[in-house]
Amino acid sequence: MSKETGFDYSDREFIKLNRKILNWQWYSDPCTRDVFIHCLLKANWKSGKWHGYQYQRGQFITSLPSLSSELGLSVRSVRTALDHLKSTGELTDWHDSKIRMITVVNYERYQSSDSLNGRRPTGDRQTTDRQATGDRQQYKNNKNIKDNREGKSGKSEKRFSPPSIEEVDSYIREKGYTVDAVCFVILVIILVGQGSCLSHFFSPYLGCI
Repeated sequence: MSKETGFDYSDREFIKLNRKILNWQWYSDPCTRDVFIHCLLKANWKSGKWHGYQYQRGQFITSLPSLSSELGLSVRSVRTALDHLKSTGELTDWHDSKIRMITVVNYERYQSSDSLNGRRPTGDRQTTDRQATGDRQQYKNNKNIKDNREGKSGKSEKRFSPPSIEEVDSYIREKGYTVDAVCFVILVIILVGQGSCLSHFFSPYLGCI
């Protein structure tokens, strides 16, 4: 640990930052530049799992309020910076109601040991392809988590939708029944416990039952 700064400079605490970033199109935009460098610092160097969410190397789990607090920027400024970085391909993100997963798109290229010598990392394209495939699979896994949670809470379950009077009338005629279609629809709605919220729609016909 350095006595001057109090930081522990271990092998895993460094990131590589190429001088070419000085010519980067967003370098003159302080918010976008700060958010991007912050994302490089926050990105995980190995895959893992947090609260059921899987993340890969080059990704990290956060939220807009967390980034705002860490960077001393407004949530609006952080969101705008992320939009800039996504529009030019530096970052991608996925989010649900709980978390935001940010991916540094070329993390392998930025942080590979070969990049110290200015060389394109060996197998970089294959690694990028694998990362993209892993991102897609991870998106599906995390989406399943979201869908399962919503399913358990009932948020995404479909509500009962009664058939139209025309559909019921057609069915009754086809079967040869002698039942009034309007009365039948109202009876179905009452039986499923939704008569109170839809009774105003059928109120002109209530006299038939």
